[in-house]
Amino acid sequence: MKKVLSLCLTAALAFGMGLSAFAVDTTVTGEGGTGDVNLNGEVLGADADVISVAMPVSIDFMVETEDQSGTLTAKAVHGATGTFTNNGSCDVTLSVSVASAPVIGSTSFLEIVDLALETPGDTGMMPSDTELFSTYKLAAGGSAIELGTIATGASRAVTIKGQDNGGDSTALVAGNYTIATTFKVAKKV
Repeated sequence: MKKVLSLCLTAALAFGMGLSAFAVDTTVTGEGGTGDVNLNGEVLGADADVISVAMPVSIDFMVETEDQSGTLTAKAVHGATGTFTNNGSCDVTLSVSVASAPVIGSTSFLEIVDLALETPGDTGMMPSDTELFSTYKLAAGGSAIELGTIATGASRAVTIKGQDNGGDSTALVAGNYTIATTFKVAKKV
């Protein structure tokens, strides 16, 4: 009986902690108000390294377009910056991969507009545009892109940069697009 109860409680705890990954930030506006915030914790062994990285819920971007003979093309991409903060007890590495990208007609959004994630290298230097779009360019189904190391107590800013993919003739369509990405954090070895 104790084993069954223990398994049920463990499953409930795991399920409850998993739900927070899909939570949406609460915004209080206007005259003020309240918001419920769960504080989820875990007790680790004495010698365990703690990996705890705060990640943004989303990083937004806008594509400014121009009409070229009835075809919308990307004139400029205006991207926001997301900050990843290492609150743990060990240095970590950060990488990203694209889980899915929207399709316009039969062409992936990422084949029409080149998007890359700009972040300072581990030396603190920003990549050149050539390096940015050859090394840090997002691709649907592509391999993971290593974004660098985040030291204990430090943060890493990641900014979306973009440009028109001149080699593709597919027209952009006005609308909202979501590119699903997976950011991976691992203990630096």
